[in-house]
Amino acid sequence: MNYDVIVVGAGPAGLMAAYTTGSQGLKTLLIDKNEGAGRKLLITGSKQCNLTSQVDLNTFLKAYGQGGPFLKYALKGFGQEALVSFFEALEIPLLVREDKKVFPKSLSAEEVVNGLIKACAKKGVKFSMQTKCLGIETCEGGFSIKTAKGDLAGQFVILATGGAAYPHLGSSGDGYDFMKALGHTLVHARPALTPVYIKDYTFEGFSGISFQGTIIDIVRHGNTLKQIEGDLLLTHFGLSGPVILNNSRDLEAGDVLRVNFTGSKNHALFKEEWATYQARTKQPSLRLFLEEYHVPKRFAEVLMERAGIDYTRHVSQWTKEQREGVFEGLLKHPFVIDHLGDLRMAMVTAGGVERDEIQSKTMESKRVPGLYVCGEVLDIDGDTGGYNIQAAMSTAVLAAKSIGQKRGKK
Repeated sequence: MNYDVIVVGAGPAGLMAAYTTGSQGLKTLLIDKNEGAGRKLLITGSKQCNLTSQVDLNTFLKAYGQGGPFLKYALKGFGQEALVSFFEALEIPLLVREDKKVFPKSLSAEEVVNGLIKACAKKGVKFSMQTKCLGIETCEGGFSIKTAKGDLAGQFVILATGGAAYPHLGSSGDGYDFMKALGHTLVHARPALTPVYIKDYTFEGFSGISFQGTIIDIVRHGNTLKQIEGDLLLTHFGLSGPVILNNSRDLEAGDVLRVNFTGSKNHALFKEEWATYQARTKQPSLRLFLEEYHVPKRFAEVLMERAGIDYTRHVSQWTKEQREGVFEGLLKHPFVIDHLGDLRMAMVTAGGVERDEIQSKTMESKRVPGLYVCGEVLDIDGDTGGYNIQAAMSTAVLAAKSIGQKRGKK
């Protein structure tokens, strides 16, 4: 075999995997079809590179939905503190914001990518860029990697090709084809961390307006699936913001999102608070009252207009139907999803290589010994906030160390 390990894909998972195998003295080759490494990593976090989040492990695991339990071993082996220590050892100082998100102090994704490339080179990792992998085949003693430049041979392979989101940056889902050809099952790839387009949307004029702590019921076929909470952003075509992005993996066209813009969990109590405010105020104003709930004045005015209310008139002149109409718009405004943002718009991919076919304690394929899988090519996607980069690097370190242990035993 020409190489001990061939890593396919030079994103965060591939770079970290190559660095870790190189650190163990394994002859490592990192290949990628792009001209440069870390293309998608360069734009993450608005090019500021949100690497991870300093929350407890249980909170961290919940950020991956059903994929959380699979990641538990990887995150325990190389978690947030280990990631912070790793980058600080590369002389890339980090900062932790009040929301516990971790960034490089320079707020430069380019610094992170360059640091990873230099670290790999110091560990003897060989790079072969603009080398498109055409297929992976098993052979005597390991694997044969088919490329347009010729065949490569390696004892072990780490597949880190990423998902299918942002295909213009090279994440075109190639790894899915490789894994399927090797006998693996795939979970349908679909957009995650993506906004939603709304049918008959009428809030185009409020594009860019955000609401803190909204409460949203997801209704499908008349049944409430679950209730979600978080910050909401209105766009020129629909809804976005963390509460939508983080739950987009569970949304479908036709779902109804009943949005409570006030964040008040008790509708009856909210109405009582309004009644109390109205009774003790000489010139009660719903617009001013809603400021306590971070609802913009103009937005409140539009809801009143749509309920047939002249907001310049005293509240005593409102009819019961008008009052209930505006409360309906505030507390459970219905939005019908037309479609989700596609893979060109999604930050990550939901779906991918079936988790049950990968050993969670090693990242080795249960079907093809010597083949390891890490990062977004797996059926794992996390919330916004550094969770996806952390998962990519944690699974990469686990795969690389597992190879080192296996090779050491031979």
